[in-house]
Amino acid sequence: MEKMYQELFTNKYNINQIPCIFTDIEIFSIEVTEITPSAFVNIPIFPIDRQVKIQKQRQESDKKLLIGEELIILYVMSQKLPQISSMNAFDISKILQREVDIYGKPFFVNFPNIHFNVSHSGNYCVAAFSTSPVGIDVQKICTPFMDIADSFFNLEEQNYLHSIDESAQPGAFYELWTLKESYIKAVGKGMQIPLDAVYEEKKSDNLFIIHCLSEQSPYLAYISKDFDKEYRLTVCKEATIEINIH
Repeated sequence: MEKMYQELFTNKYNINQIPCIFTDIEIFSIEVTEITPSAFVNIPIFPIDRQVKIQKQRQESDKKLLIGEELIILYVMSQKLPQISSMNAFDISKILQREVDIYGKPFFVNFPNIHFNVSHSGNYCVAAFSTSPVGIDVQKICTPFMDIADSFFNLEEQNYLHSIDESAQPGAFYELWTLKESYIKAVGKGMQIPLDAVYEEKKSDNLFIIHCLSEQSPYLAYISKDFDKEYRLTVCKEATIEINIH
């Protein structure tokens, strides 16, 4: 295998694991500013559909984020499946084949017990891996979309956002946004779940119970306080009787 392919299984691109209180979830991030898209043209180790999607992006920043997603997946899966590092590019792309379900949620065709989810914003791509369905969302904090909050958040959340100091609104808005998005992605039903049907019950500074008017089972959400302070990152999983938290 060519040297570049071997490097994809190392941590050359500074993929970091982010601490998580859920013992059954691993979170990884990559800052994509140093990625050069032209160096990844037609990399056969990437799935063909992903190669096409990367090349279709007009913005270099979007290409970098999609490449970052592939780099995290290859790195993490090579840790879970060490044998792939000695395979040829075609076999690797085949064994790590991904498809999406009817709601657009990706999954590994050959490894149904390895669940994953990805998100990107700003300069970061993040991914969560678990033994059960998981959702993750990251957002760079900028001017909050208060019109979206007023249209799609529930009344209690709207009142809360309007009641706090304007300087605190951006962080609060994106905290609520990532809680909702990570939940919707964990459930895997896409935008069939309206944002205002999802509401949160705060248990601690970074742990929430998430409920939904149209779903029976509660979920747990964790907001990482160890990530970049200019971003909000939330991971979500179904709550079980035995909650795995450390």
